[in-house]
Amino acid sequence: MCTELLLTPCAQVGAMLVQRKVIQAGLCCHSKGEVSVGNTGYLVLRGKDNTGRDLIISQAYLTRGMRERAAELATEWLGPRTEQEIRQSLEREVEQERWTSLDRTLQREAVDGLVRAVTLAEPRLQRQRPLLIGRLQHLQRLGLTSEPQPGVWAIHADAEQTLRAMGERGDILRTMQRALRGEPCELVVSEPGENGRTVVGRVAAKGLADELYEKGYLIIEGTDGKAHYVALPPKTELEQYPRGRWSKSVPRPEREHPTGPSPR
Repeated sequence: MCTELLLTPCAQVGAMLVQRKVIQAGLCCHSKGEVSVGNTGYLVLRGKDNTGRDLIISQAYLTRGMRERAAELATEWLGPRTEQEIRQSLEREVEQERWTSLDRTLQREAVDGLVRAVTLAEPRLQRQRPLLIGRLQHLQRLGLTSEPQPGVWAIHADAEQTLRAMGERGDILRTMQRALRGEPCELVVSEPGENGRTVVGRVAAKGLADELYEKGYLIIEGTDGKAHYVALPPKTELEQYPRGRWSKSVPRPEREHPTGPSPR
């Protein structure tokens, strides 16, 4: 069932593209390893339409349409989510440090960057109103919104970018913790730098952080007693860093971003 849920959206998207003469052939869907929570599915397109020109797909379809279609299929296969499940999911979003569906709602309802309590009291938003206000208050504590007057919140221009970066950072930390199997140590996230030092240690894990731009990463158990997440320059060959081997040539900038010890 899990495999079919993953493959069905890919097959339907492929059929839709062929039907609209966007591609001739060359669609495949691949899942790495066992299909389970956390695995990633891949949709590979040839990049050309049936006339040989560059393939162009609406950004709205890539960012929302495919997700919405997958949600429809999940509902068709597994049944609709209950009101309680939806409510619990939204409640968890109130204090999450990532870009959430509550943030998208606030962004959609903002006028000139301002969200007004009067707008959130409208019947269509009344059920979400306490959650949306709670989200605004949490974002205010993070320094991403302000309340220039009671009942009016200003969403900062960089709020979405900041929240997405925070979400990516959280994903990085979880990746590191899985690679280290919960062993306590200080975690350090490093970005590639031109004149940086090197991390010396054992390669604990590696992979692609951004497959579109072929940006890889390494997780190094350093001789300094820290675990380092190192973002590699684009198109770096991961084969030159065998897992379990010692490495002395990993780029590291002078500026690092320590994240604190790994939880026990």
